[in-house]
Amino acid sequence: MLSGENRHPVRITRRSMTAAALGAVGAAALAGGAGRAVRAAAAPRWGEPATRRSSAGALSVTLDTTASNGQMMFNGGVPGPTMRFRPGDTVRVLMKNNLPGAMTNLHTHGLHVSPEGSSDNVFQMLTQGQQFQYEYRIPANHPAGTYWYHPHHHGDSTTQVNAGLAGAIIIEGGLDTVTGVSGLPERLFILQSPQRLDRTPTPITVNGKTAPTFTLAPGATERWRFINASASEFVQLSVVGHTMNLIAIDGNALSSVRRVSTHLLPPGGRVEALIQTQAAGSYAVSMLPWGRRPRSQTLATMSVSGTPVVAKQLPTTLIAAADLTNATIAARRTFEFQANRNGIPLSINGRVFDMNTVDVTTRLGTVEEWTLRNVTQDPHPFHIHVNAFQVMKVNGVTQPVTWMDTMPLPSRGEVVVRIPFADFVGKSVFHCHILQHEDRGMMQMFEVVAPAARSASEASCAELPASRRAACRRNRRGSSKGRSGGDARKD
Repeated sequence: MLSGENRHPVRITRRSMTAAALGAVGAAALAGGAGRAVRAAAAPRWGEPATRRSSAGALSVTLDTTASNGQMMFNGGVPGPTMRFRPGDTVRVLMKNNLPGAMTNLHTHGLHVSPEGSSDNVFQMLTQGQQFQYEYRIPANHPAGTYWYHPHHHGDSTTQVNAGLAGAIIIEGGLDTVTGVSGLPERLFILQSPQRLDRTPTPITVNGKTAPTFTLAPGATERWRFINASASEFVQLSVVGHTMNLIAIDGNALSSVRRVSTHLLPPGGRVEALIQTQAAGSYAVSMLPWGRRPRSQTLATMSVSGTPVVAKQLPTTLIAAADLTNATIAARRTFEFQANRNGIPLSINGRVFDMNTVDVTTRLGTVEEWTLRNVTQDPHPFHIHVNAFQVMKVNGVTQPVTWMDTMPLPSRGEVVVRIPFADFVGKSVFHCHILQHEDRGMMQMFEVVAPAARSASEASCAELPASRRAACRRNRRGSSKGRSGGDARKD
């Protein structure tokens, strides 16, 4: 679905390494007189953000949001600190907005937590100088895996994420106990495509560094976690000369290992893979050209050298995933991701996002099937807050059981997903995770209501005088039908 089959490995050469390094550093030049070459700056050594880990079921973190030298930072760094905790923990984040003249907020991308109050509430805004205490109560059965956090202020998401505001979330457990995964050293790749506030583009960075290097022994096995924390880049991942043994996508463990040579990581997407080093040499962790996007880059360089170690036995089976193939479907809906429809540059079902409009109402404890149609030439990564989904079909082809929260919709293609609306009521959003598209309106609001409850819009009719209630309800029903594409069907 998102990954490529194995191809013949190609080892990176000294010449290609030099070219990649010069391209990444942007410093291949001659200066100071004929024939005298200026040596490119040495590639930075590997580094990862500081980690904040929970203790005794609790984690408290302060995120101070500032801007300096064309960047935006959490706690003075890009990316921000990594948060590590476990299912059942309570996580408290005190967010301080010290961005000059800007509003901001915080979204915990992929977490299955409440969208209301002080939890993953993207409607909560902080003006300059304000602070807000977020509190996330992580369910005891929350999937362990790789997630991330970033601002979600509608209209400014692109600017703030491009400028550097992002950080990793790792929930421990799950795969950590699987034989062949347990105890492996981990390596975290936070991929960002920083763009200075003057919109000057720069190469994709890994943990805030351009093309860092690291060294492993031949035969070493590591667990790599990748987060695409860019605003709009599709990253076709490859580790030259090596197989990527995928074990999780978007924080959701796979049932069995998938051996691939490439994997497409959309904006906002995450993947975990086991990497086992081969013969001594230098190998590129690469971004390859994909689709209509010709961009390629060496993201990092792995040097394999030293005394070989005995290669560990890799697992084949992992954690059985829930399968909604035979689930009872409460409603089927269709959403079209559109461009230049009826004079609207970007929309879903012909509508642009309205902060005051609930576009879709769902019932707690139900499963819905959504058909996501991309009628444009651009791929649009579909992301829904709070609730992961099972990918059922891509362009009519049934998929192996895979759970995601950020799924690229193929150009002029169709994806069918099934979404369980479990545990939490409240309003949240789904949207294209090319953040420029989200900022321009390719987003809708949904509300999950208790089975016997009415949505906020339905309830408001009851507040009117009796003479106006019937007309209000007719108008609400008509409006709701239009907002959900006009073809929502209940089974």
